[in-house]
Amino acid sequence: MWATMRQLPFLVAVMMGLVQCNDQVEGAGHCPDLFTDVEGTCYYFSSDMGIEATWNDSLAACKELGDGLGHMNVGLAELGTSSCGCATPDIKLMETVSAKGAHVWLGASDANHDGIWIWQESQQQLHLENSMWDNIEPNGGTDENCLIATVWSGYHNRPLLNDYPCTYTWSYVCQLF
Repeated sequence: MWATMRQLPFLVAVMMGLVQCNDQVEGAGHCPDLFTDVEGTCYYFSSDMGIEATWNDSLAACKELGDGLGHMNVGLAELGTSSCGCATPDIKLMETVSAKGAHVWLGASDANHDGIWIWQESQQQLHLENSMWDNIEPNGGTDENCLIATVWSGYHNRPLLNDYPCTYTWSYVCQLF
């Protein structure tokens, strides 16, 4: 369920009812506590709480946020799923990731079929032609099946998509769908 003891403060806040959520999110600025509004979509950044986890534990933690708090539909963040159908929300999400300065797990994997990246929540494909992939990524074959946004100073702190082994521990981003 929860990957590390570093997540205990958040779990305690949830159990004590300190974290409040709305059943419906209605427009910008109406995100539940601990979520951040980025271009009208609500995101939870585990780096704000100092929490890191494996990809699978991150996915479970995001679902726990939704299942335990007003039955919201929450999963690891996905690019290209905004309601406006434009690239601006994706760019703003990546800018927010960059500003926070932490590598983060996102919600796509190619574990079921190497080279076919699927968003876990929407079951949509993340295409390899997406300009947010790092230069030679994805390149890990069957050893690197989980999606991460990496922040490297050599790219003007622009986060780029990479494939990584799912067992590494990183911060993660949950999205309210």
